[in-house]
Amino acid sequence: MSDDLRSKFSQEFRTAKGLVFRLLRDEPRCRESDKWLCYRVYQVVANKDGKSVFIPFEIFDKFPSFETISRVRRKFNERGMFLPSSNTVIEREVKKEFVREWSAEG
Repeated sequence: MSDDLRSKFSQEFRTAKGLVFRLLRDEPRCRESDKWLCYRVYQVVANKDGKSVFIPFEIFDKFPSFETISRVRRKFNERGMFLPSSNTVIEREVKKEFVREWSAEG
């Protein structure tokens, strides 16, 4: 991979990490849903006021990907930070872990 691409991806990840951190810290609803978290990330990137706006593709193209946002959230969760508090979300995560363990047993 070229140094230019490495630098671009590194910058995107650092930007996403800082923004995701702030949203998870400040907005508990972001802890409950990756969709909501992505929505809020996109709102912040598109408009500092957080209001609904038309998003031209030139701006949209600068948004971190859903996968990047989701990975960053998971990294914070792995460190015990900004964990979901909704029973539904917690149950879903426990079920995922159970299925992973169960499928690993063969």
